[in-house]
Amino acid sequence: MLFSVVLLSGCTDKNKDFIPVRSLDQIAGIWKWESTCGGLILNCSYPSELNHSALVFTSNGEYVEYFNDTISIQTVYSIEKTDDTHGTLILGGSYHNLYYSLPISIDNNYIGINWGEMQKSYIRIK
Repeated sequence: MLFSVVLLSGCTDKNKDFIPVRSLDQIAGIWKWESTCGGLILNCSYPSELNHSALVFTSNGEYVEYFNDTISIQTVYSIEKTDDTHGTLILGGSYHNLYYSLPISIDNNYIGINWGEMQKSYIRIK
């Protein structure tokens, strides 16, 4: 009986993408791009059928960024935590062709990554 109640409530959930994440320790998974905001005129852009991206953080430290279903960045990552919800995302390293050190924050099932004046927001989908 309890199983059917849980199953029914899951089927009627309006926000099917909601996966509660409350700590940067839980970042492993797939994250869908929701928005990019900032810049001099505080402009925002959003995904569309022709312009979408996703991030994959694996539990063994691999980072893959997809843009329109094509890999745009594949490297290693680590996180230096300030606390459970804020820290620095470090992409790449001495043996990769890139190195980024980016502020990152997590708020429930969303992460925000600051790329200079722009903040990209992602929602956890898996």
